Amino acid sequence: MNNYCKHLFFLSFLFVVFSCTDSINVRPTDYSMIDTILINTEDCTYDVRDSIFKKVSYIKLETTENNLIGRINQLFFVDSTIVVVDKTIAKAVYLFDIQGNFKTKVSGLGRGPHEYLSLIHVFIDRDSHTIGINDMIKSEINYFDLDGRYVRTFNYDFPFNEVESLGGGLLVCNIHHGRVSIIERLFICDP
Repeated sequence: MNNYCKHLFFLSFLFVVFSCTDSINVRPTDYSMIDTILINTEDCTYDVRDSIFKKVSYIKLETTENNLIGRINQLFFVDSTIVVVDKTIAKAVYLFDIQGNFKTKVSGLGRGPHEYLSLIHVFIDRDSHTIGINDMIKSEINYFDLDGRYVRTFNYDFPFNEVESLGGGLLVCNIHHGRVSIIERLFICDP
C-alpha cells in the first residue's frame, strides 16, 4: 500500500506540474538510447550490479570534527561540488569538492539571520545553481551559493514541506501530513 501511495503522489505531482503551464518546452525522447534492465525480484540470490554499471567508484569524504555526518538524507552533485544533507542526526548541510575534501558547512541551526530552526527540505535551484534550505518553522527558504555563502531569502505564508525548482525562477511547493506523502496542496511560486 505504501508503494501505491508513493506512485500516486508522483503521478499526481507530474500531472499538476506539467499540465498547469503553457510554456513548457517538450522535447521528444530518443528511446533507442535507453537500455532496458530486467531484474527478477523473486530471485535475489545473484548480483546484478555488473550488468547495470560499467564503472563503480567511490569518493571518500574527508571527515573532521566540523563535518561529522550521521545520516545522508539527500545528496547532490552540482558542478564540482558535492552537497550532503543530514536532516536527522547532524541537522546540517555540508559541501565537499569533487575529490571529497571538506569545503564548508552551510549555515546551521539557530534563530539568527540565514540560520534555520528546521531542516525540512533542501533543493538545488536550477537557474542559479544555489542551494535552497526550506525552514518550515520560520516560513522561509534561504539560498546559499556553492561556497556556502548566503545569497537571499524567500519568505512564504504557507508551511511548505518539500520544494523543488522548476527553472525559470519558479518553485513547486507542497504540503503533506503524516507518513504518507499525499499532496494536500500544491503551489507554484515565483520568489
